[in-house]
Amino acid sequence: MADSTYPDFYTLPSSPTVTCQDRFGLLDSPTLDVPFWSVLIALLNPPIHSLPSFVSIVESIAIELRGTSPPDYSTLQLILSERKTSFLAAWPSIVRLALDMPRLFPSHQLPILKEGGIARLELSRKQVACLVVHQFLGTMSAPSWQEGFQNFEIWYQGEQVHQRAPGIYLTAVLDYLERVSATSAFSGQDEWKITYELASLSGDSKLASHQCDTVLDLQGHVTELGDIFLEPFCERSAEAEYLGTNGNAVVISANRFIGFGRSATQEEVFVGTTPGACPAVLVTPPLASHQVLVVRGCEAMVKTVGQGRQISLAGGHNLEADGHGPHKNMWWSRTMLFMDALELDSFDDEQYPDIKHANLKREFIKATVGFGTGQYSRIYTGLWGCGAFGGDPGVKMVILWLAASIQGSALTVTYEAEREDFARSILAFVDKVKDRRHRVSDIMQLLWTAEGNGLAKGTFLDWAMSRF
Repeated sequence: MADSTYPDFYTLPSSPTVTCQDRFGLLDSPTLDVPFWSVLIALLNPPIHSLPSFVSIVESIAIELRGTSPPDYSTLQLILSERKTSFLAAWPSIVRLALDMPRLFPSHQLPILKEGGIARLELSRKQVACLVVHQFLGTMSAPSWQEGFQNFEIWYQGEQVHQRAPGIYLTAVLDYLERVSATSAFSGQDEWKITYELASLSGDSKLASHQCDTVLDLQGHVTELGDIFLEPFCERSAEAEYLGTNGNAVVISANRFIGFGRSATQEEVFVGTTPGACPAVLVTPPLASHQVLVVRGCEAMVKTVGQGRQISLAGGHNLEADGHGPHKNMWWSRTMLFMDALELDSFDDEQYPDIKHANLKREFIKATVGFGTGQYSRIYTGLWGCGAFGGDPGVKMVILWLAASIQGSALTVTYEAEREDFARSILAFVDKVKDRRHRVSDIMQLLWTAEGNGLAKGTFLDWAMSRF
């Protein structure tokens, strides 16, 4: 049964049903209420020869569509000033791509990803580039489930909650737009598609529902435990191999409302530096407890080093690097797993919410659904759900290890320097578990029996070691 909570389709700005008030009299219309697409054509057709002219266009679009605009465009102007010549040279091609929307999307719609409805959206790289251009211009309307984070204009003003991140994301977007404006950008790779897919326990996940129940009910699942590696977060962590390329996958520590933002959380950095992933916000309602968004085929444009307030640019990625498969490019099968963890910091009335049965089951299902969406050689993850959401990394990484083991995937965990004690603890736990030849069901049983033992938060690994 299809989910009727949200509409079936997202309406694109090329639709005749999208109207606006012609506040600037661009169409010489007898009425103020006119088709927005006609206004956009009038704004984009005249050539521009300066950056202020471009900024004026973006501001006019915001006022025409929403009656308001950002208070200033200082960050946008700063980033553009560093590449004035290349951007102005690319502008005519960017305009052509924007105005090609009616041909690329003749229905003027995108399907909303829904369980029981259309759960997979496959687009050509040119279609995705067109959507990104419109997010850059600010023409997209807000989806019904959220406000204000469907366009890139949240990065344009000078005063930001994070002073570095918006500039990094704009650099990635401009690199992307200048690249796709080249006449050869899509030649010879028509079969390279970008997909946005909503995976769920009751959908097409390769982990069958009964298999998940077997593990959770502790009926003797005999899968051997796979390999798990822990690596400190460093400059190497920005390389493509850690981003889900070449038959691997990467866990995105997402919010229920997936997408980009103005700060430097792991999700925002991954999406903000990967413009092709940004259209996912238009078609992905908030994730349910048993759902994972899978995005495939998107190139990361820039590398970053550091985290949080210390994040900075570290150059661009090699977008032409040879890889495996018919496309001879490592990015075509890149897989991003958007998985939202429980916000355990909100469980104020519970001493150790991580080990409660309901919470363990929820997180295990989330991980097994995500990891069951492909045959991944290796899955890369940070400390999923252990930052602002307050999860215990000992519990969370054991859950991910079990889920990866069931799918036959190795797991690589990257961690911050201040988590070195945790890294040592879990490696000692893994060594002991493997020395005793334990299986997935044995460790799941251990997790399941932790509740009710009076444990203090953060002590699961120490307690588990004492059980052997």
